[in-house]
Amino acid sequence: MTFGLFDILYTEVLNPSWADEYFGYQIEKIKASTSADQVEQKLLKLQKDREMFSKPVFQFLLMAATVYIIGLIVTIISALTLRRSKPVAA
Repeated sequence: MTFGLFDILYTEVLNPSWADEYFGYQIEKIKASTSADQVEQKLLKLQKDREMFSKPVFQFLLMAATVYIIGLIVTIISALTLRRSKPVAA
């Protein structure tokens, strides 16, 4: 949850031009790596994605969910690893 709040703080206060820079980079990448007939279609999809990501609530939920899922995976791997190790006799 803290990461989600930090993401909002960073993108809205500390570096508000971050989204413009990121999507500018993505546009150049699409133009360089996509055939001419598919560029317009991919740019329209990118514009829809930009509108969705411009909402702070969505950004918060996405970042919080990302950290939660990564934490869950690390927890499961750690639990399985610790379960298999034999306890040391004192």
